[in-house]
Amino acid sequence: MTVQLERVFVYGTLKRGQPNHFVLENVTHGLAKFIGDATTALRYPLVVASQYNIPFLLPFEGKGNFISGEVYDVDEKMLKRLDELESHPDTYKREKISVISNNNSFMSWCYILQRPQPKLLNLKLLDNYNNNTRAEEDKYMRRTKDDSPYSIEVMES
Repeated sequence: MTVQLERVFVYGTLKRGQPNHFVLENVTHGLAKFIGDATTALRYPLVVASQYNIPFLLPFEGKGNFISGEVYDVDEKMLKRLDELESHPDTYKREKISVISNNNSFMSWCYILQRPQPKLLNLKLLDNYNNNTRAEEDKYMRRTKDDSPYSIEVMES
């Protein structure tokens, strides 16, 4: 039986060495095979926002920077787990974007924030997210089910 794999570009907390990478490593969530480092083929704004210091890729092609990240091949079970983690399609929308890895250009799924508040474009635009190099007060904070939703801080209602 052949397993259908999908390409996913990750740019934030799911990258190797970042706070949510364990999701991709956990085989009970499905299969995730690292393909390589990658960069978006187009410029996007990447910001860190909300009280939880979450990285968000904003849906404004051509603004911002070429974003560094990683590409994984994932099975359907892992893709569903990633959709759940990213609150797709309510908070993030999974969309196909063009990325470049190992001198090859291809389309890959990517999680992009829905209906961002315009003020997010006034934040520092990053080209690479690394929680380990952020100041202690700017590090990612994992939410619990009882925490207030961050979407009201970053999304238009």
